[in-house]
Amino acid sequence: MNFLACTSKFLESYRGHDCALSTIGYGLAMYSGLKAKKNDQYSKNFAKLSSQISNARVILRLLDDPSMLAYTLNYGLGKHEKNIVVRSLNIINNLASHVYYLCEHAAWLADNSILKADSRLYWLISLVAWLISLIASIICNSNV
Repeated sequence: MNFLACTSKFLESYRGHDCALSTIGYGLAMYSGLKAKKNDQYSKNFAKLSSQISNARVILRLLDDPSMLAYTLNYGLGKHEKNIVVRSLNIINNLASHVYYLCEHAAWLADNSILKADSRLYWLISLVAWLISLIASIICNSNV
């Protein structure tokens, strides 16, 4: 397959375009930090673009709730898992992911003046939930 066909196939999937957006967004954020001393306006423009890409990813995640809920309901309490540690970590991961999604949605709604609330607490809770989910996933996938 040629480069264009491979790139197109990659970007047609949700995971593909999310991976591309996150890589570009984080790359722009890093580049804006590196350019901060040399050209302040250039740095601010890259930081703004990085922020817009991050916001696009937040908006796209608004559509993840049905699939996340379906996955969690299908997994249930993980009775099919033979290892109690893996089962527990997957349940923690699923719960933390739901908290992450809900708080991120609330923070986004507050940031956009749809929900009358201070978004900082929601962003903090979503960050902590994301970290818990990430740690549980890393431990689970490290062949516990």
